[in-house]
Amino acid sequence: MRFVVIVSHDSAFLNNTITDVLHLNRFKLRRYRGNLEKFVQQVPEAKSYYTLEAAEDYKFKLPDPPLLEGVKTKEKSLLKMYVLIFVRL
Repeated sequence: MRFVVIVSHDSAFLNNTITDVLHLNRFKLRRYRGNLEKFVQQVPEAKSYYTLEAAEDYKFKLPDPPLLEGVKTKEKSLLKMYVLIFVRL
């Protein structure tokens, strides 16, 4: 099985390109088959991802991630990836 991870702000591009969505929510990763539009139909609260518009007073800040269950240090590798290729679009 081969896959490509695409990150883009262009929802139309994603909608026309992707075949599956990997959704990370509350530290759980779930796979949804279909494009971005189908993903929003299956997960209505994700509509904000699809229609996010810039606002002057909007500030985006990610919280500091907590330690995962069973992990006692931030120095431990959780995942190893091999043959990783980055493509600028």
